[in-house]
Amino acid sequence: MTEKDTIIELPPNMVLRSRLQNIFEENVKVKRIIYVSAYTGWGKTTAVAEWLNQKEHEAVWFCLGEQRNQTVINKILTEINSKPTEKFIVIDNYHLLDEREMEYMNLMVIQSNWRFVIISRAELPKALSIYVGLSLHLIGMDQLKFTEAEIIEYFQQYNISLTDQEISHLFVEQKGWIISYRYAASIMQATGEPYARKIQLKALEAIYQYLDIELLGKLDRLEKKVLLTVGCFDKVTAEEADVLLESEEAHRVLKELTRQGCFLTFLLPDTYLVYPFFQDYLTYTRDKVLSKEEIDNIYNTAGAYFEKKNESTIALEYYIKAKEYKSVIRLLIELSKSPVGQTDLWKNKKYYFQLPEEMIKEEPALCCGMAMLGIICFNLAEADKWKSYLENQLELLPQGDKKRTEIYEKLAYLSIAMPNSNMSNFLNVMKNWARKVRHEDLKMQKANITWNTPSVVNGGRDFTPWLKKAKLIRNPMDWVVISLYGDYGIGVLDVAVAECYYQQDKIQDALIQVVRAISFIEQKGSIIILFAAMSVQMMIMMILGQTVTTKPMLDNMRDKIEAANAEFLYPNLEAVSAFVSLYENNYEKIEYWLNNEAPDENATFCTLDIFRYNVKLRAYILYEKYYLAIGLAEKLRPVFEALHRNMDLAQLDMLLAIVYYRIGQKEKAEQYLTEALLRGEKYGYIRLFADEGEPLYKILRNFDAEDLIAKNYLNKIKEATKKVAMQYPSYLTLLNSKQDGLSASEMEILNLLAQAKANNEIAEYLNISLNTVKFHIKNIYSKLGAKNRFQAVHIARDKRILSNDKMS
Repeated sequence: MTEKDTIIELPPNMVLRSRLQNIFEENVKVKRIIYVSAYTGWGKTTAVAEWLNQKEHEAVWFCLGEQRNQTVINKILTEINSKPTEKFIVIDNYHLLDEREMEYMNLMVIQSNWRFVIISRAELPKALSIYVGLSLHLIGMDQLKFTEAEIIEYFQQYNISLTDQEISHLFVEQKGWIISYRYAASIMQATGEPYARKIQLKALEAIYQYLDIELLGKLDRLEKKVLLTVGCFDKVTAEEADVLLESEEAHRVLKELTRQGCFLTFLLPDTYLVYPFFQDYLTYTRDKVLSKEEIDNIYNTAGAYFEKKNESTIALEYYIKAKEYKSVIRLLIELSKSPVGQTDLWKNKKYYFQLPEEMIKEEPALCCGMAMLGIICFNLAEADKWKSYLENQLELLPQGDKKRTEIYEKLAYLSIAMPNSNMSNFLNVMKNWARKVRHEDLKMQKANITWNTPSVVNGGRDFTPWLKKAKLIRNPMDWVVISLYGDYGIGVLDVAVAECYYQQDKIQDALIQVVRAISFIEQKGSIIILFAAMSVQMMIMMILGQTVTTKPMLDNMRDKIEAANAEFLYPNLEAVSAFVSLYENNYEKIEYWLNNEAPDENATFCTLDIFRYNVKLRAYILYEKYYLAIGLAEKLRPVFEALHRNMDLAQLDMLLAIVYYRIGQKEKAEQYLTEALLRGEKYGYIRLFADEGEPLYKILRNFDAEDLIAKNYLNKIKEATKKVAMQYPSYLTLLNSKQDGLSASEMEILNLLAQAKANNEIAEYLNISLNTVKFHIKNIYSKLGAKNRFQAVHIARDKRILSNDKMS
């Protein structure tokens, strides 16, 4: 390698990385410019020097910053004006060019016929970005970082052998950053200690000292202040930078620091991201350089800025960091007045939990919030504690105290909003408070009736005990709901009645009711109730066989939610979409939802996710994850029991019946089904069972309730379930290559063949003709490549496609 101005020496203890050399070599054959971009300490210069040496390429090397940049630029220009050769022109520290110099250099690189390797701490300049993929190849941190194999080899240069655990920790914690390995290896070699937390902290301290000298130490006072302030945040805009630093120059400094590669990334249209490790460094340095008052002032300024922009959640984040509790309390009280209060509560729960308890006790709205958080987290003892505290305060306060009215209003709200409260008490409070609102000009905090679910009847509270008398309750309760909720209550009872009709299998009545409700909810009502209404309508259309309408209806729901800025409904909308996909056998959608959007039952439990948990149960059944389904069901049961969710309990037992039937425990399956049907008969559920179709009909077909359940009710369930089974025969059945294209009916007959049942026994068991059985068996033989039933069963067992082979 030919060198000018700067001698590039390869460091000791270096690992020759053929992987990286090949990346360079493959791209220089077809690209004229290689741009190597990474922050300080990523071994950019070493990587280029190693490649040029190993591949014996000739190069002319120019290092900016060693002399005046203009002097170096003149030398580069002289070289460019000479006759082009196969040599490379290497320009190191490209980020040290000022804006005018970089504009000039970019132009020279673009217009020249020479081959260039440009090394920079900064991202690719805009002027060069359009050439990526044409004549320019970009090499960044993803290519430069050490792999696990390279980590092992690097530490071997220091005579250090790493355990598998140490390798894993080094790879995950240091994220491939080369300088971090250099410090860790040096310290381990010097101390003889294995890699552990102590070594990690020492290496981190050394890296911070390196950054103090190499980066922060080279900045002027304003540049340091900008970085230390911006480092308080994950990201900032130019406007935010000026506000936070109370300077119109801040955004210009931020732009320049980004151009110089100071661990900042610019994203369009106007956002600067701080590299996570560098943010940790800035936090460490800021705590040493700035006083607590100065840091708190930064966060307070940010809180006030975002509060002014009505971005309350972001404002809360910064107020709580500054321990500006008065502002936190003010915002939380304001947010609690929203009709979607439960959603805001859950989103902002950490701010409640970080407030001193004595401050919470001074504000009835916050006590009410803590009680509701207890319900949402399913910590009923905590919920009762805060409700009891309010009740005690009400008794202690003297008559005439203004705070009594506020506490009384919050207790009334809790009686309505807490689903574990007594139903009779709930009705009385609703009526009494509605009279007060109407005649005494009082207002009450609005509860989210549906808890964002696609249901009014089984939303925040289970109203299905009223299912059989829904029509009778509708008129006397209508004025109550409108009095308490105003426009938010429009259509609530109409949708509830439609759901009741649907559950009673009065499909036409349900459709007329819900279509009528949708028309006036769209005019004045709430997006939350509209979501529930449209979900009911879509389910009705599916049952009527109009599956072609599901996608446009889902798209319409999504558009209306977006238009209403009701993003809090998206999780349940995606769950509705996944539920529909179960009927449509859209496995790609279901699998994506299960892996990326479904709630995690092993994380913090959230009662706002009840509908989503129920959809997840079905997804588990579809993918034959039967024991995961059982585990989730047992986590849900105490929640459903405590919150008096009768429909969910019936649904849970019904789904468990399907699970146990599929894993071959027929007796247990029938026990769960009996419990489900007993509850269903009590409250009048029909569609709850019918909509499970084929998986449930297999159990119901020969189910004998032994006089525990009325014959008339059981026959209704069987007939309605059979219709869905015929309409959606593949619902909750995984039809893939594992089953060799066998239909649900063929799989069922194949499993009966495996039980050594004769053709006439199969026909009788399935309630189909003998000719139909023979037709299906012929198809089974053809698809499996079998000549007789013995071969078919043998092949099926080898391929593990029989029911007893799927108990996972």
